Amino acid sequence: NKRQRLDFRAVFDPQRALLMNFTSIIGKSHLLLSITFLVAIGIGTVILGLIYFVHERYDASPGTIGLFTSTYFISYFIGCFFTRPLGKRLLPRYSIMLATGLMTVILTLILIFPGLPLAFVLIALFGGSVSLFFPPTAGWMSSGVEGKVLSKTISRWNISWSTGSILSSYIAGFLTEIDIRYPIILSIILFLFCTILVLAASLFLTNIKADRFQDAKPNTIGNKDYSTFLRFPSWLLVFTVYVMVGVI
Repeated sequence: NKRQRLDFRAVFDPQRALLMNFTSIIGKSHLLLSITFLVAIGIGTVILGLIYFVHERYDASPGTIGLFTSTYFISYFIGCFFTRPLGKRLLPRYSIMLATGLMTVILTLILIFPGLPLAFVLIALFGGSVSLFFPPTAGWMSSGVEGKVLSKTISRWNISWSTGSILSSYIAGFLTEIDIRYPIILSIILFLFCTILVLAASLFLTNIKADRFQDAKPNTIGNKDYSTFLRFPSWLLVFTVYVMVGVI
């Protein structure tokens, strides 16, 4: 028996050491780029898919569909303010799991329970759930890096969600041709998978378990704010661009 145990360790110890080394290399960037890509596909697919869904299932007019889509963005906008205190209490990985978990449940309810008024309520809750995902993800992704490294990090993150958004439009159209429910079902699967993936990373990846980043307080000394003034024109630019993109 002792010899068998020694033989067993001789076979599996190298694989175990390799696995531990691999899990210690994977950090927040690997996790967040993957999660952002999948979530971007899910959000883009379901938002476009829901337009077809409410039109065909509830015979919604173009004006109603526009209001329906706006409800999502308005709730996301409001949610970014009301969920912000959570960023000071929850670690980002918990906020991300909460977001993707809620998105999974809400989309499942849209499929199960019919009715356009209820769909409006649920899409509003969905937008609020998304506000639990992107701000904490952006903060966590950029934490601990500055200068050129920060620029490269944010660029990779933008490429990740942009690529997912590009693919989502085609996926939504393709799946809708088969069944109007399929874009919603795919998004449910993606969000559930992301929840499980972040949970597994939190349990088994060394760098993720050890990360204790939380949303920092404003950069102030006394009563004077030393935050960059460039944030104001940046906010205005993003607002203007998104208004035009939304109209297009």
